[in-house]
Amino acid sequence: MAFSDQFTGEEWEALAGLPRLVATAASYADGYRVVENLREEWAGAAAISAAVTRYPDSELIQEIVTERGVEIGDRPDPAAIVADNVTGIQQAVDRSIAQAERAQQALDRVAPADATVYREWILAIAKHVVNAAKRGAVLGLGGVRVDQPESAYVARLASALGLDTTPEAQPPAG
Repeated sequence: MAFSDQFTGEEWEALAGLPRLVATAASYADGYRVVENLREEWAGAAAISAAVTRYPDSELIQEIVTERGVEIGDRPDPAAIVADNVTGIQQAVDRSIAQAERAQQALDRVAPADATVYREWILAIAKHVVNAAKRGAVLGLGGVRVDQPESAYVARLASALGLDTTPEAQPPAG
């Protein structure tokens, strides 16, 4: 029986869609900047795809990666972000936090043995993304690797998942 068969459709959507949503929300947590966001979205895709080798014993994660692939989704509309930077980004961030809470509740109910590794994977994706590009750097010099909005997002996500809030990177294996 597939892991997805153990959950309602809404619960499975929350679980399977969360990796891409978190990657996108982490990328946009501190605003819309074309080059930085592209680097961060590629980092998100890499962190998601690395799960195949990093978590080979997790049937849940393997099924999600196989089903959903590594395409980044749920990207806020860049035009809307430029027009209303705070609202568009905040909606993406809030949506990812709410979805993380729903995913955690579903895992606790149906598959508590798989909950810890899933939560760690989701947080690792966010940490990898926020560490992928510097903000405020000029020709690669100076700048900040993880700024306050990104750190705040990682902390909120970790709290929603019931995990540690340290925003250092957890690079994907492989």
